[in-house]
Amino acid sequence: MDWDRTTGTLLLLALRGAGLIHVDEPTSATNVTSRSTNPLGVSPRQLLGVGVAPDEDEIELAYVAHIERVEADLARAVTDIERRPLLELRERYDVARQALRLQLGFATGAGTNPF
Repeated sequence: MDWDRTTGTLLLLALRGAGLIHVDEPTSATNVTSRSTNPLGVSPRQLLGVGVAPDEDEIELAYVAHIERVEADLARAVTDIERRPLLELRERYDVARQALRLQLGFATGAGTNPF
């Protein structure tokens, strides 16, 4: 099947947006320093452990399960050295949840603070 550049680009962008593929920017001498990285390290789906097409409930249940484990570990942590990676992990779960909700069109603004 012959596809033009536009169709191929749109297909790749859709697959990347859905989290099904990971496409790196091309590496060259001019953009090595400006190359973006994923702050999560993995896709939001992988981090939360949800399927390819999760519904809102599946996302929330996975998020809550992960946060409950992190909060339990935080309650046992005594020093800042122990707490810091747990706080970073909690933030990664928050970012993954929000990114996945936005990606799938669930973030409608309902339930958000209007102020």
